[in-house]
Order: sequence, then structure tokens, then C-alpha cells
Amino acid sequence: MLITKTYFKGDCDYPRLHCDSCFHFDDVKEKWLRKLIGNCLYNEIKANLDVNGIDLADTAPQYLKDLVNGVEYNSINSCCCSCSDCDTRVFGGIIKILALAIKYQYGLENPYTYKVMVVGTEKIEKKIANNRLKMSIWNKLTKLNNVHDCTCVSLWDFINDNEEIYKTFRGLKTRIINY
Repeated sequence: MLITKTYFKGDCDYPRLHCDSCFHFDDVKEKWLRKLIGNCLYNEIKANLDVNGIDLADTAPQYLKDLVNGVEYNSINSCCCSCSDCDTRVFGGIIKILALAIKYQYGLENPYTYKVMVVGTEKIEKKIANNRLKMSIWNKLTKLNNVHDCTCVSLWDFINDNEEIYKTFRGLKTRIINY
């Protein structure tokens, strides 16, 4: 639903993400999507998928397409650009947030990444702890989820700007981690 393993193809930090016995991708995706947007919106999205079960159907309501894929919209809340009368905001969609949540969960379940380096004619496998990588991913997820910046509004800002449309939203609010 919305994202598949092919989204991460070629991502060298997550080599075992494609291994079904190593990482339960679909379960993790559902768990995090429910956490990010709540059960009601999750069920609405699920009910509006096309026949392949991944993308939203063409007949899906526009508000779900905006939530999933992102949208540029006008808001009564001003953006933070230098012009004084700007009311345009951009929301990037939940797919990017969901992808970061999946990467974060992968890091929790796989505390080490194995990188293969070639030195001369010898292959050396190096075990690398994922702690900094997990922290970096969590902080990126948090920024997209609930920290507003000038280039893109967070999920929470988008929902607040459109609260009449997304009355059933019950998402997880996250915080930045500092070590």
C-alpha cells in the first residue's frame, strides 16, 4: 500500500530490507502508517486503492490524493518566506514520511549494517553500528512530520491548515533526538 520495497532499491544502507525473512516490510509499513495518520484515515486510504493495492485509485477523493502525494495550497496561515502577503504552502505528502519511518524501523530491528569494501583484490566486510544513522533518520522523519520550515510544511501543519477536511486525523507527534 502506497510504497513497495522497490522504493528502496539501490539504497546501500538497507541491504536486508528486501529479505522477507529478515524484515517484515508490509507489517512495518502498516504499523507506521497507522501511527502517522491514525486508523480512520488509514482505512479510508486502504478503501480507495486501485486494483494493484499500491496506488490510490483515480476515483479516490482529492483530499486523500493531497495527503498521500502532497500538494501546494493556500492557507490563512502565512508561510515563512520574505514576502509579506504570501499564503502559499507546500506539503510533500506522507510517502516520504512513511519511507523514513520504514528505514527507522529497519535500523531498530537491524542494529548493524554490513558494508563490503574491496581493498586491492581482497573483499572486506565491515560491521557498522546504525546508531547515528537511526538518529539522523528519526530527525528527518520528525521534521517532515511536525516541524515547519520554509520549504515544506509538516504533516501536522498541513492537517491543521485543513482541519475541516481531516477531522478523523489521529497521528503520532514526534520529537527531535539529540545525543
